[in-house]
Amino acid sequence: MKIRYFLLAILLSNFAFAQMQKITPRLQEQLNNARSDEFIRTIFFLKDQIDIVKLDHDLYARNATLEDRAYTVITTLQQHAERTQKNLLAYLDSKESNDKIFRYQSFWIANMIVVEAKPEVLYEAAVRADLQYIDEDTFLEYDRPVSQEEDTKDYSKSTNGVEIGVKVINADKLWELGITGAGRIVMGIDTGVDVTHPALNYKWRGTHVPANQAWFDPYSGDPAPTDCDGHGTHTMGTMTGRADATGDTVGVAINAEWIAAKTICSSPHTSNSIAAFQWAMNPDGNASTIDDMPDAISNSWWDPTSTADLCGEANVYYSTLNAVEAAGIAVVFSAGNSG
Repeated sequence: MKIRYFLLAILLSNFAFAQMQKITPRLQEQLNNARSDEFIRTIFFLKDQIDIVKLDHDLYARNATLEDRAYTVITTLQQHAERTQKNLLAYLDSKESNDKIFRYQSFWIANMIVVEAKPEVLYEAAVRADLQYIDEDTFLEYDRPVSQEEDTKDYSKSTNGVEIGVKVINADKLWELGITGAGRIVMGIDTGVDVTHPALNYKWRGTHVPANQAWFDPYSGDPAPTDCDGHGTHTMGTMTGRADATGDTVGVAINAEWIAAKTICSSPHTSNSIAAFQWAMNPDGNASTIDDMPDAISNSWWDPTSTADLCGEANVYYSTLNAVEAAGIAVVFSAGNSG
């Protein structure tokens, strides 16, 4: 009898350990140092995820139009999240009513829910069969320069024209072929954009569509683009910057419009950038239209504490970026500033 109890104890212990593995190491470290009444911001990543790679292959196989592709990807993800999150949302709602959860937000681009909860809720949720893992909704960082020097150039004596770097990558030769970005939309997920900048102000798509279809800001509430740092203005300039009055050119897609998201600021949580990608797939709220979607999204940020397999299917970035690209949007990430 003692042997049976001993074996049962081992089985239960192994089961509990296996369930606790749903809490990522970096979140566990945060929990180890947290107060019992502290609300911790996390990502609940559900086990039941759409096989977006297969869906993408199926769309290619049937030669889906861009409209069909976007509509299929968006609605499939939305319907899947609505269907599979019901029980978990009901559970979270019950905990919120008991003041154990501060807030939660459902996502569909990846089947996940962002939850700010007390440690006891996170440990309790870790044994749920419908969860793949619970991770810290961590802070992201943008690519900062390795070193900086004071700019002593006298710009009053400079000549307006095309920057050397733009010519080095042969962008000017593409312009000669008529490939200038005309009729296209580019997007930046960064620190925002200074909409008054003369190389960018007239290119903002919000000059002729509702601002909420051309600007995404999940926390500061600015109705028009602003930049909390200057970095996002710089990267948007790389994409499409050209001063109309002088012809001074720093960008590549010189005739493209731009839209932007301000997520890498005072609260650069992973979920804010995920929300920006989700918004970008359907800025006007109509899954049947694609003229509101960006053709490409530029990113110069990274997750400095992630130890996850970024190419593994059980990963929020893998799911998100594959969904965006399956919908017909190209995603570009900076390789960094380290040379």
